[in-house]
Amino acid sequence: MIDDQKPHLIVGACLRAFILKRSNKPTLRLRAHEFNCLHCGTARGAWGGLADYIPHTSARGRLEALCEVCEGKCCKFVSKSQLLGLAGFLSVAIRNGAHA
Repeated sequence: MIDDQKPHLIVGACLRAFILKRSNKPTLRLRAHEFNCLHCGTARGAWGGLADYIPHTSARGRLEALCEVCEGKCCKFVSKSQLLGLAGFLSVAIRNGAHA
């Protein structure tokens, strides 16, 4: 990248290498009780079996929890219909869409 002048110029070969590197990144597959821990970078369970559901649309929302290992933020997107299936191993509180 050449960033000492404007507009910034990006070398095509560098851009292509960057895109290929990102597209080959392995996908994290989560089981129903697992979340993506943003700190650990891997699949983790919810600390204490507690999670919050924040609706984004009428049919879909985000589950947020604390990591059972590092207590960092964990999250994943689920549909409203998936919430019933989570009741066996998670206690889910439904919050409004406003962020604090």
